[in-house]
Amino acid sequence: MSWDSPSDPANPLNWSQKAKWATAILTSLGGLVTLMSGAMLAPGLAVIGHDLKISEAEASLALSIYILAFAFGPMLLAPLSEVFGRRPIWIVGSAWYVLWNTLCGISNNRGLMIVGRFMSGLGASAEFAVSSDYSIVPYISASELLTNSAGAGIPSDSERLLDCR
Repeated sequence: MSWDSPSDPANPLNWSQKAKWATAILTSLGGLVTLMSGAMLAPGLAVIGHDLKISEAEASLALSIYILAFAFGPMLLAPLSEVFGRRPIWIVGSAWYVLWNTLCGISNNRGLMIVGRFMSGLGASAEFAVSSDYSIVPYISASELLTNSAGAGIPSDSERLLDCR
């Protein structure tokens, strides 16, 4: 990736503190929601099984298939993010996740529930395919982090480049 000049406003190193933290918080909360969504179905499995007239094992499948999609989603979405960019993949993945979770909420049979959970898991995996601690943190300089107690343990760019493990 290249920039027009060192002061290019599109370069995340030149973003304001507010924009950097907003991006970090938004992607962190997106990750929290998608991970919580995988487990929050567990307390309701008995009710879901009763409502859909399926066995406990089939209801458990609806829970675990979401996590299975987390394994396959990044294999598809990470290469797509290299072609189309991270932002479009993240936005489409988030919309896909919401759409399929909504369909799960109104499903009236086991097929739609299981397919919906798998598809929503694929959308949720976009969060982890395109973002990580290395996608946000390098754009927050060490001096900015050291002035805030929240970032005191995060290495600077130069420290990260020296640590090639």
